[in-house]
Amino acid sequence: MSNSVRIRDLDIGKIDASNELIDNSGENIERFKMSFLMPQSIKIKLLLDGEKYFVSGMKGTGKTALLRYIDLTMQKEYKAITTFVLFKSDISEEDKINFAQSVRVLLVKDFKKSLAEKQYIQDYETVWELFFHRLIVQQLSDVANGPFLDDKNNKTYIKHVKSTKDGSEKNGINRIVPKLTKGNLKLNIDVVEAGVEFEWEDKDKKTVSLSKVSEQLTKLLKFLKPGERKFYIFLDELELSLETGYKHDRDAILIRDLIETVKKFNKIFRTNELPIRILAGIRSEVLESVQGKGKEINKTLSDFGEQIYWHGKSTDNLSHPLIKIAIKKIRAAKNMLGLTDDSVDKDLFYNYFPRDINSISSPKYILDNTWYRPRDIVRILSTAASINPNEMKFSQAAFDESRREYSRLSWIELSEELSASLTPLAINAIKIIFTGFKPFFWMNDLKVRYHDQSILYGVDTGFKEFTINGSLLQQLFNVGMIGNGTKGNIAFSFRGNDQLFLDQVMMIHPALWPYFSIARDH
Repeated sequence: MSNSVRIRDLDIGKIDASNELIDNSGENIERFKMSFLMPQSIKIKLLLDGEKYFVSGMKGTGKTALLRYIDLTMQKEYKAITTFVLFKSDISEEDKINFAQSVRVLLVKDFKKSLAEKQYIQDYETVWELFFHRLIVQQLSDVANGPFLDDKNNKTYIKHVKSTKDGSEKNGINRIVPKLTKGNLKLNIDVVEAGVEFEWEDKDKKTVSLSKVSEQLTKLLKFLKPGERKFYIFLDELELSLETGYKHDRDAILIRDLIETVKKFNKIFRTNELPIRILAGIRSEVLESVQGKGKEINKTLSDFGEQIYWHGKSTDNLSHPLIKIAIKKIRAAKNMLGLTDDSVDKDLFYNYFPRDINSISSPKYILDNTWYRPRDIVRILSTAASINPNEMKFSQAAFDESRREYSRLSWIELSEELSASLTPLAINAIKIIFTGFKPFFWMNDLKVRYHDQSILYGVDTGFKEFTINGSLLQQLFNVGMIGNGTKGNIAFSFRGNDQLFLDQVMMIHPALWPYFSIARDH
């Protein structure tokens, strides 16, 4: 079949899946559904049934896309009520400060700790519990035939939850959780007079401790009976502050306790057969920071989580899931233009791509230049398409000319992932070390390079922020910047390898060579 469509007219999607459905138009939803490919590592029935409710994976592996797919599926098949809460977007820095101040006061009552220790004993579970109680009632306030039976217990629960609205709510998370004063919550007087029962801190001032409010609301939630419709809450963008130090640690503890609260609420829903579930998407590198803050988060995610990865085996490169995503996106783009393409995958692919790129089969070339993430497929095709947009197919020249831009964009994303554990200065020094370096190296080579570059550029450019050791190299390995191997045998984290071997030859990811000005034949 003739292409009949120029590359510029093929809408192959957005880097971030959330942007593909930003306006929820019928056309965008249809394109999304046509181009979506279920990760082979995911047991979707467990997520749809609510037996599993955490989705983890590296940045760009498709967590948001999977949550959006589940959202659309639940709406279509079950007429479910759904809502999204975005940790990064919906919760401002001011909100987090209010959280921290409220919880810190609560802890001072019970612990005699130094200021440095307090940030590590903070516990936000009670605040998150109030958040979910408020969110549930807010989202269901105008819903008929919701997830709860409309009986006396339901009315009592709603009345108690609404009593926590005191008029201090603004936006962001304060839209759901009012500002707390010294660990106490001032209740709505009008609703209180309607017969709400709490254990008062100060009955005249209508104040109740946060812990007592949360305890009472949770007790009332357990009395509710299941209604007719399902209700799914999706949590996304669970990311850490890019700043190091207190803010980074505070966000890690916030996410840690959010995970624990999600588990607690889902257990209540399952135990009482309530048709509500809370699903959360969490980046792998965020989990590494969270797991160092206490509580058995790893066990929780192991028992109730599904992990996305794309390094599963395939019979050949053309049948690899990521290449199938490229094919599905092109097919969907043509269909949305009214050009139905029923050709087999192989024919459609080679109708748009050359057989080989730099003497490598084009499917293998594309895969070798990715981190095995759907996001990379969109990025590599988008950058190649920008070179000769009026052409009818991608060419080797387009991929060659776009390599540096693709490499630059890939480094920016990796540096953002590294910022979860390294300072901006340290990341800058790492870039200096690897720029002009060699593609394959030993541990000692890197130590010599570190020493030479630190003298040349000065320690104040970030070199004093770190040393070349196993811990640092493992971090670089975890985000996919480096791996083990030679030209014939390579091992990277995104290919399913867990550990970097320091006593073996290492290599820089080939897609980063253009940006770091690394010669292929070095």
